[in-house]
Amino acid sequence: MLPKILAFLLLAGGLHNQFRSTGQELKKHPNDYPMSILRSVDFDYLIYANDLVSPENPELCRRNLYVLMDENAFNEGNLRELFSVLSDAFPEPRRFGVTVNTSLAQVRPMGPSRGSEQPEPPNADKHHWARYRRDREDEFFRYIANPPEGKWTTVIIRGKDPADCTTQNVRGATVGPI
Repeated sequence: MLPKILAFLLLAGGLHNQFRSTGQELKKHPNDYPMSILRSVDFDYLIYANDLVSPENPELCRRNLYVLMDENAFNEGNLRELFSVLSDAFPEPRRFGVTVNTSLAQVRPMGPSRGSEQPEPPNADKHHWARYRRDREDEFFRYIANPPEGKWTTVIIRGKDPADCTTQNVRGATVGPI
């Protein structure tokens, strides 16, 4: 039953809200960067926010997804699978990011006042979380396996880690902690 409810919420709330913005309304643009079909996975997750920024300018356009994932399913293998599924479903725009949280305690309030200037919710660092980034040359993700004292582990899928000039281009290598 839970997967059906999550699928409904995913389609009803997350994916049809492609033009939400932080502080300003975006008008639907003729090139609206549609999504493809999501492949199924063996764990539960929910896309709770889907922000498309600068859709009118292909060079600046980027999509940011925010995902709530079952904390018991949080591991490097499942993160790889999740990011592959989401990247395939959203091939455009090329600049694409995903933030994965595993608890509602990590989720900032939704609404017009939400934004990066707001402090992290209390206890957010006590749960697993990850960030994925894809651009023209690089594709990688970072995650914290053992919160709250854990360190970031970086997994490079393609290219290099822009934050580390010494990272070698090794497909699928785990580099870290950073």
